[in-house]
Parts: sequence; structure tokens; C-alpha cells
Amino acid sequence: MPSTDVLSLLAELAIAIAGFSGIVAVFGRRSAGEWTSAEGARLAGLLTLSLTAALFSVLPLVVLSIPVSEVVCLRPIANLLRIITRTRAVPIGERESSLAMSWAFVTGNGFAVMALLVNAFLWKVAWPYLAAILWSLTQAAALFARLVMVPLSTDV
Repeated sequence: MPSTDVLSLLAELAIAIAGFSGIVAVFGRRSAGEWTSAEGARLAGLLTLSLTAALFSVLPLVVLSIPVSEVVCLRPIANLLRIITRTRAVPIGERESSLAMSWAFVTGNGFAVMALLVNAFLWKVAWPYLAAILWSLTQAAALFARLVMVPLSTDV
């Protein structure tokens, strides 16, 4: 499969996750506006992650002649800071599972950033970039599943 097709497929997956998130927000059982702070943080996180994956899937298609720069690696760090600051806003009873998920994301993002940095300077291959996009989509999908599957009364 050509790399442009892979990137297009990843962009479509990212937009699909963001779109289904919008459907959940508008037509789902929480459409009455009764969102907990944890649900709001999850929705913001998964939209940020899926749209970030979409951006970085489309970006190489726009600038194919420019090699992947180490500056591209800085975006996951900004996402980490957002996730951590939003986790602090979650009520104490709901924090434990959100914090565990956040730390799993932080660890995975740390590995992704390291792989991207090494790739930018040494390897210069496509798979770490694609793996970082897939990791972002995996995080968005996990947040989406958690948002959709956690019952209203026992939200954690």
C-alpha cells in the first residue's frame, strides 16, 4: 500500500472518531447538557487526539518534499500537558481511573516522542511517524469508548 494511501486512511479514521464523538455529544444520552467534568475532559481529550492525528496524517501529503522535522515531535508534549491539567479538574472520586489512563497515555507518548526524535536524526524511516499517529488514534478511541460505555450514574 503506498504511503499516501496509509496516511489518507489514518486521516479518515481520525475524522471518523471525531465525528462519532460529535454524534455522542449531540444525540447521545448526555445531550441534555448534564456532563460531568470527567466526561468533558474525555471529550476534549479525544477530540484533541483525533484531530491531531488527522492533522499529522494530512501534513505529509501537503508537504511531501520536506522531511519530517523534530518540531513535529513537540505536539504530543502539548497534548500531555492538556490531559494532565484536565485530570486535576476531575473530582477526587473519579480521579483514580482517569489518572491511571492518563499515566498510560503519558508513558506511551513519551516512547512515541523518543522514537520520533531518534527517527528524525538517525533512522529517517516512516514507521515511527505512522506509529505515533496510530498511538494518538488509539488514545482517542480509548477515550471515546470510555465516554460511550461508562454509565451515567457510575462515571469514573
